Amino acid sequence: NTTIENLTISDVGTGWSKIRYGEFDENKGTANGIIIESGADPTGATSSGNVSGTIIRDTKINGSKGTGILLKGEVGDVTIQRSLINGSSGYGIFVFANPSEVPTTPKINLYSSLVYDNSKAGFSYSLGSALGFELIHNTFSNNGSVIQLEVYLHNGSGVVKNNIFQSSSAMTQLYFAPGISIGATNINNNCYENGTNMFGYDSSAYSLVSSFKSAHGFEANGIGTGSINFTDLNAKKFSLATGSACLTLGNNAT
Repeated sequence: NTTIENLTISDVGTGWSKIRYGEFDENKGTANGIIIESGADPTGATSSGNVSGTIIRDTKINGSKGTGILLKGEVGDVTIQRSLINGSSGYGIFVFANPSEVPTTPKINLYSSLVYDNSKAGFSYSLGSALGFELIHNTFSNNGSVIQLEVYLHNGSGVVKNNIFQSSSAMTQLYFAPGISIGATNINNNCYENGTNMFGYDSSAYSLVSSFKSAHGFEANGIGTGSINFTDLNAKKFSLATGSACLTLGNNAT
């Protein structure tokens, strides 16, 4: 078990720390804020064993040339809690494996964290045989230009509850690739800033929370609003201002 706590990691991959040889490639572990990897050596050859029980807590990761937190292969149970991940040139959090590997142990938990202003999706998950993920009590703001949260391969649990999704321009807030199935009650109590094609699920796009709910039973208590109404988005003050529609939406029992 490993705990990473109270760290500030800034501007990884810039200046002298960029790359000594070759081109930047975030998938190979270069210039990412935090990397947790198991199941393959740097050449891609499969190795035995896995890590597990990793906690990343009260940590700030800002301005990575690659991804803020990269989780690759048999990483086991990883919990990210009360952390801030922003300004990465890649993803906020990227969970995946080499094509030759089939990880079965990863379970990714993201709680009470702030993920914003990353150039690609705030959370990207692509593990088809693992234990899934839980995303609870987080704020996602202006990640990527197309999709804010994306799932391309999935197995096990899939929980997205009590989160805020804000974007200053129209984009897809949640995208699940065709063939992925999530329990209807597992996506609920989220607050979204309205846009076009906000959801992608089962090969269909939905522009309203109500249509997403009607088609699949998701978001029984979720809402879409014209503005999340943060205290001061320009100053990166993400607390909710008086009158925000999201103030009483969450469910503390989750």
